[in-house]
Amino acid sequence: MANKNDTALLLIDPYNDFLHAEKGKLYPRLAESLRDSDTITHLFEAVQAARSAETPIPIFYCLHQQTNAGPHANITFKGWGYLSASQTGIRDKMVFEEGSFGAKIYEGLEPDYEGGDVVVGKHWGSRYVMLCCALCYTFVATFWEGFGRRKREEKETLWGKRF
Repeated sequence: MANKNDTALLLIDPYNDFLHAEKGKLYPRLAESLRDSDTITHLFEAVQAARSAETPIPIFYCLHQQTNAGPHANITFKGWGYLSASQTGIRDKMVFEEGSFGAKIYEGLEPDYEGGDVVVGKHWGSRYVMLCCALCYTFVATFWEGFGRRKREEKETLWGKRF
C-alpha cells in the first residue's frame, strides 16, 4: 500500500491536442476511450484531491516534446535516421506545435508553480515514452527522497485507496 508521505501524482501529456474535444489534433483517435473512461473528469478529480489534501501531494508534469513551427519547422526531427509512423504523423500534422493551442496544457490542469508543482521535462513518443516515464519516475523519487519524508499518523482516502 502506498504511503501518502512518499506519493506523487504524475500527469503525462495533459495537452489540448490529446484532450480538447473540439480542437485537439489527436482527440478524434482517443475520443471513444476518453469518453468511456471519463478521463477528463478523473484528471480534474486527481489534481483537486492532490492539491486539497491536508498535506498536499506534489504534482509532476511529464510533457511530450513539442514540434517546431515557422522557420524552424520540422527541425524537431532533423537528423533522425528513421521515424516511426507515430512520429511521422506528429511531424506532418504538427501535433504539439510549439506555441499553439494544442501544445498548451488543458485548461484547469495547468501547473501551480507557487503550490509546488514541477514540470520534469519533455519526452519523445513511441517506445521512448516508457523510458521517459521511467526517467520521470526516477527524478520524482530522487526529488522526493531529498525533500524528506514526513511522518503522519492520519491517513486520507482518495478514491477508496489509502495513501
